[in-house]
Amino acid sequence: MLNYVLLCLLSVVICYFAGGIMFGVIISKLTAHDDIRNHGSGNAGATNMLRVLGLKAGLITFVCDAVKCFLALILCKYLIIIPASQGLELSFVLEPQTVLYYCGFAALIGHSFPVLFKFKGGKAVAGSLGVLLCLDWQVALSVLLVFVVVVVLTKTVSLGSILGAIQFILATFFVSDGLTLLPRLYINLWGLIIGGLVIIRHKENIARLLKGEEKSISFNSKK
Repeated sequence: MLNYVLLCLLSVVICYFAGGIMFGVIISKLTAHDDIRNHGSGNAGATNMLRVLGLKAGLITFVCDAVKCFLALILCKYLIIIPASQGLELSFVLEPQTVLYYCGFAALIGHSFPVLFKFKGGKAVAGSLGVLLCLDWQVALSVLLVFVVVVVLTKTVSLGSILGAIQFILATFFVSDGLTLLPRLYINLWGLIIGGLVIIRHKENIARLLKGEEKSISFNSKK
């Protein structure tokens, strides 16, 4: 059991550092020879890349940020967590699927506050999609649908991100329906934590939205 717990902790650490790979910074330095965090909103995420370097750079950053979190969770799940859990009698809080929630949160914390990039990261939107695809692909698709529809209609990425996070929180209540009390409360709690992280990371955007000062985006490619 101790070895399993230690391997779960190792998986959490791995996911944090995987989430902390800032593709926005890497791509901006490779293509524009500058750190994207020196421009626009000062954020390393896909939205700032879109605004500063154009549609192509923004999309590549979004996909890379989503894929890094998805791969980190999938690899930890099938190479570390599930093999280590074989033959063990585990409580719900230590079951492999539950441990993935810890790993997912760690990946998003790494994306938001990457130690290797001076704790200046993104807002965990693309990373959240990658995490959700691993946790529950149906919920992930519902969140992506809300995000895409809102962004297309309003051309406001922050609004799409916030409403997508709210959709995730609400969706956890539906996917947990039918479970016993403890698992249901646990999933709902982690839905609130992960969705809440995305919303909190957008607190400045929320203030601008309430004032009617939030900038819209253009889908015209600059590169």
